[in-house]
Amino acid sequence: MINIRVPDTVVDFWLGRAIGEMAKAYKGVQAEDLKKTYLERGRFISISVPKLDVKELEAKIEARLDERSRQLQRLVNGLTAENMELMSVT
Repeated sequence: MINIRVPDTVVDFWLGRAIGEMAKAYKGVQAEDLKKTYLERGRFISISVPKLDVKELEAKIEARLDERSRQLQRLVNGLTAENMELMSVT
């Protein structure tokens, strides 16, 4: 859990470790923070096998790659046009 950046206090809480009296004031787990962490990282603590839709994942990756490719192509086109313009001025 620590490897995926779950705060150490939350991990201690889940493991049932006691937090010292002095540290409680500084490291106490807040209910809203704990709820947020469960919602964000709950799948990592599940003992069941996560259902992974490979086709859906591939489609998402492909869509992101296509969008990034379009962005890069627009950038190249802009730089090419700017280069051609600069070459025609001199």
